[in-house]
Amino acid sequence: MGFLAEHLDKQGFKAFIKYAKARVNPKYNLFDPHGLDTGEFIGEWKLRLNISKKEIIDITNNQY
Repeated sequence: MGFLAEHLDKQGFKAFIKYAKARVNPKYNLFDPHGLDTGEFIGEWKLRLNISKKEIIDITNNQY
């Protein structure tokens, strides 16, 4: 959630993003847990984006 708030540049979430970053798991996790174990590593969030950043933005623009 913190990665999404930061990536989507949500206003009013700075405190939440700081809180979330302080609690990041030391092990990398897949963005889509049902997806493939491939994609870009985001070190500060210990997240492996197994879908593209563009796809994330497209999903938020089209579904929400």
